[in-house]
Amino acid sequence: MLLVVSLIALLISLLLPSLAKARQQARIAVCMVNARSLSGAAIAYSTYWRGKIFPYDNDGGLYYSSFWMTLIDEYTGDMDQIRMCPETVIDQASQAGANAAGWGTVKAAWGQPWVSAGWGFLGKNYGSYGWNAWMHSGRTAHINGTSVNAADHAKHWKSIKLTRTPSTTPFFSDMNWVDTWFSNRPGSVSPPPANLFAENSAAGRVCMDRHNRGVVHGYVDGSSGWTKLEDLWKLTWNSESVPMNPPWALPAQ
Repeated sequence: MLLVVSLIALLISLLLPSLAKARQQARIAVCMVNARSLSGAAIAYSTYWRGKIFPYDNDGGLYYSSFWMTLIDEYTGDMDQIRMCPETVIDQASQAGANAAGWGTVKAAWGQPWVSAGWGFLGKNYGSYGWNAWMHSGRTAHINGTSVNAADHAKHWKSIKLTRTPSTTPFFSDMNWVDTWFSNRPGSVSPPPANLFAENSAAGRVCMDRHNRGVVHGYVDGSSGWTKLEDLWKLTWNSESVPMNPPWALPAQ
């Protein structure tokens, strides 16, 4: 009997890593379906507007009515089915971190749907995916003449028809916030965060260890895929992106 018990224990110890890996791959697969669905909704929105994408509405503030999740909701079928990566949860306690309340983390979604009156420009929107902010057609602050940052405005894609390589241009990605201005062009390169598990802004919004040192993207061509973190700098985030290796080594953990 002791021999049988020992054999069973040995088999369990051998099988557990395989089962854990299988569960992880299943969660990545679900995440890819979600990211592809979000990108499909954005493509449908853009198709309706003949390739145009809505601007980043920042002239005098940020607004719920022009937030990307609000605008594409009707094209998703059911936003509640796709807004959450299966690796994440949404609750107030899980959001505890260095940034303001409402920011997500590697394992927590952004937003505060439990706030009765809604939370700022997000309202009751929440999720664990973010938008490639360079996909906006521009910024209303520039369009309306209240901003003179024309160089920054020029980097926006303006239309999905103008993306050079739609299969490597993210629409949506795993993120701890609603969007990212990830940059990989000469003279302006987003550095990796110091900690891939911490709550970070800048490149750390998307460069985080959510899926085995990688994140999932939904691309402009309607596909989705998993990308290791080192390859984030090889994607075409904006109209001036130059695919490159990360300029600094990523944290080892």
